[in-house]
Amino acid sequence: MMSRDPGRQFNLMLVGLAGLNFVSHVIEHPLIIFAIALPCMGWRVLYEYQRAALPKTPLKFLLVSLTLVAVFVIHGTLLVLSPQPPC
Repeated sequence: MMSRDPGRQFNLMLVGLAGLNFVSHVIEHPLIIFAIALPCMGWRVLYEYQRAALPKTPLKFLLVSLTLVAVFVIHGTLLVLSPQPPC
């Protein structure tokens, strides 16, 4: 039976995959997106190695709000930039 906690290796692999995804989109997005994402991924890696605690709810709310505002200011929308037809 699988445990409910996926474990450190799985979580670190997800962070690594997110990092690879960011690298492939570096030319498509403004640097502020990466300036927000990279510290978040670093914080998660530190958490996995028990070097930092995850932020409390008020700080999470503030960070998510600031990120949404930054995306809206840059792109003018929170929706998809250019709709793609289905394949």
